[in-house]
Amino acid sequence: MTPRDVVPLERAALLRALARCLAGDDRPEPRAALRESLTRETGAKHAALFPDARTGLHALLRWVGTRAPGSEVLLPDYNFFAVPAMVRRAALRPVFVDVRGPHGEMDLDLAARAVTPRTRAVMLGHFFGRPNDLHAWRAFAEARGLWLVEDCAHAFGASMAGRSVGRWGLGGAFSLSLTKGLTGVMGGAVITDDDEVAAWLKAQERESPTLPRAEVARSLLSALGGTVMFGDTLYPLALQHLQRAVGGDLYETLMRERPLACDPPAVPTYAAMPSVCAELARSHLPRALRDIDGQRARARAVIEAAPFRGVEAPTWEDDRRATFVNLVLRAEDPRGLRASLHRAGFDTRGDYLTSSTGDATRFPVSVRLAASGVYLPVRAIRSDEELARMIAALRREGGGRPGVRMNSMGPQ
Repeated sequence: MTPRDVVPLERAALLRALARCLAGDDRPEPRAALRESLTRETGAKHAALFPDARTGLHALLRWVGTRAPGSEVLLPDYNFFAVPAMVRRAALRPVFVDVRGPHGEMDLDLAARAVTPRTRAVMLGHFFGRPNDLHAWRAFAEARGLWLVEDCAHAFGASMAGRSVGRWGLGGAFSLSLTKGLTGVMGGAVITDDDEVAAWLKAQERESPTLPRAEVARSLLSALGGTVMFGDTLYPLALQHLQRAVGGDLYETLMRERPLACDPPAVPTYAAMPSVCAELARSHLPRALRDIDGQRARARAVIEAAPFRGVEAPTWEDDRRATFVNLVLRAEDPRGLRASLHRAGFDTRGDYLTSSTGDATRFPVSVRLAASGVYLPVRAIRSDEELARMIAALRREGGGRPGVRMNSMGPQ
């Protein structure tokens, strides 16, 4: 059974980071080194660090809000729940736009119709590490005098035409959380080539307090536990027992990764990125880039093995260097596809992006995509044999009913 996520950090590094955290080590040098590494790798002029990507996005949006208070921001309806929350918390108004399948990129024509005199910004989401059509979106924004903001949470290492995501407009926010391509266990980063925006971001950094030591220690301990729990032996055993004990429907509920009604609202966390997390992220950078190359190769093999019955796979795009932090298939019967893959020995998960409005009348593609996504664990594949077994399972069982026709809008 392949783990649903892989903890990419070594136990020894995590133990050292935990010891430094408990000793109260919060030197500025690791943060400065990480900023330098990020600017060197992305080519950006400036980088700022935050505890998470949502706070970085909020900082960029607050800059927009200081110049155009109460203005409108275009963004895809298909999204992570915290993103429109950050727009609202920056005292801006989110204006949702339907998307195109299978990736969830905002529909350019529909975005043009959504522009009003109060629109001042457009925010893209590079979901699953796949760049949007950045040439088209930059031209769209420039023609209308809009600021372009990029949500790059999934997309460290992604680029288009050799230019890193996050550098096509005002700036871009990356996540350095545990399940992302580049991780420091916790953290976020914003890159920008705009000197005025950079000065604003650096001011937010300077004015931010230190995170409570206990909070950082809890995150490091969780990651340490994950290096054991997500290993090759304990995790599959626990997963198999869990599925048998609770049944498929309850298991699906337990495993979902979207907010419940009882979840607290999404809030930005203005604090300094912990020094130990910055050091972990910088040390992980070379491996992260190698892992991205491996994920791309495995994702391409799956994509080129399509079509699969009742399942829509994305197309391979040479002009967009995607990271494939997640490879998402769109299934007519997503639960059936997941059950088939489980039988073949692969743990998968449903889509944790969702329709921001739930309005199938106004945003039909967004609603369909959110209901049909199945994430393949390509980052956890460790051998050619495992990859071939996954492709064979997709070809054999497909997860859908015979005769189902898929197109970029979802099942028909």
